[in-house]
Amino acid sequence: MRTLLLLALFASALADSKLQATQNSEDIWFGNCNMVLERDSETRVVGFGVTLQPSGARCDASNFTFPSPEFKCGDSGYSFSLVKLPEFYSRYSIQISHLVETGNLLRGNITFGAVGPLPWIREQFGATANGTLRS
Repeated sequence: MRTLLLLALFASALADSKLQATQNSEDIWFGNCNMVLERDSETRVVGFGVTLQPSGARCDASNFTFPSPEFKCGDSGYSFSLVKLPEFYSRYSIQISHLVETGNLLRGNITFGAVGPLPWIREQFGATANGTLRS
C-alpha cells in the first residue's frame, strides 16, 4: 500500500513538472491575418484581425497607429501589440502575450508580411507565421 502511495505521489509530481515545463513556453502560429489601413496612410490602421492557433483566440483591434497599444484577444488570456517595421514597406511584428493558468506571462514576437489587392487592404503573405512564447 505504501509503495502504491509513493508511486502515485511520484506520478503526480512528474505530471506537475511536465505541466510547469509546458507553461514556460508555447508554440503559436496564425494564418489569414487581415489589415485595413486608412487610405493613403502607412501608419493608421482602420481594422486588424488574426486568429491564434492552436488556442483559437481571436485578436481584433481598430483605429490605432503604429506602434499600437496592447489589445486583449477577446476573453482569453492573450493580448497583442503591433509594430510596422520601418525598413520594409509591408512587414510587421506582432508581440503576443499569454497569461497562463500558473501565473506565468509568456511573450514572443512574430514577424510577418502583408500584401493586398489595394494599397490599403493587406492580407498576410504566406500560409502561416509562427513563433514561440517564453516566460
